[in-house]
Amino acid sequence: MDVIEITAIQLVGGTQHTHIAYMKWRNTSTNETGESSRQAMVEFVRNHANQAYVQGPTSISYLTVVETTPPYVRTYADNTLTDNLLNLPKY
Repeated sequence: MDVIEITAIQLVGGTQHTHIAYMKWRNTSTNETGESSRQAMVEFVRNHANQAYVQGPTSISYLTVVETTPPYVRTYADNTLTDNLLNLPKY
């Protein structure tokens, strides 16, 4: 199973997690890079738990799906929702 690191985000219409429209990522096994929409990343995380993460200064935080309408992704560390995605570079 490939694991991906989220490296940057694109916000549309605001500054919160619900405004993340696209995410850039890097496959940690192949170094392949790409970009996925919020919906595509929601589906990836639903199907591949603990396979997408954000690298922090001292630890990693995995993505989880917040089941709202529409659903979106956030990070969690130590069973706590965090803002690691919002701290990534914007493009």
